[in-house]
Amino acid sequence: PLAPLCAPPAYRLLCARLVPQTPVRSLGHTANRWTAVLRPLAQMAATDGRTEDAIDWSGAPDGGVSQPRSRALAHWLVLRGAGAREADVGSLARERLYAPWAGASPLLVSANERPLSPQDRAAVLVSNSQLVLPPLRRLATRACALFAERAYVHQYERHGMGADELAMRLAQLEQLVHSYAEL
Repeated sequence: PLAPLCAPPAYRLLCARLVPQTPVRSLGHTANRWTAVLRPLAQMAATDGRTEDAIDWSGAPDGGVSQPRSRALAHWLVLRGAGAREADVGSLARERLYAPWAGASPLLVSANERPLSPQDRAAVLVSNSQLVLPPLRRLATRACALFAERAYVHQYERHGMGADELAMRLAQLEQLVHSYAEL
């Protein structure tokens, strides 16, 4: 099922998010419905949220999801729990969440009625999206700064990778950052 997520060769990085993230001691006090599980997940996808407790709800109309601030190539949504096959996944199927050139069906959905213990309902979203940009940018900036100072280059050379090849790999990293930024 992951092949459609990585169809274009320039885009091979995936991120996963799981909701809900409820402490075990609080499970008896929650009544998760599919809307309560999928709405935060859709907001995380629209705003590149990484965890449920850090969701940015600014700009979200009452009962809705914010306008997307980033785009994805594709999402694979895995639903676990009672009623998973009937859950409304429309908030994650909105066209504006995806790059204009994304495939005909950028949202893949898998459902299983068995709960993901200890949660009675849970969803995992595997994304090929701009969520990878901040860490990639930090990595590229740091790697280029180290290379400019020739830090650790001698260790690469000792193992057969010369400075020219290292520079080529850094250029590929910068191209990857550019590709994801253009989604």
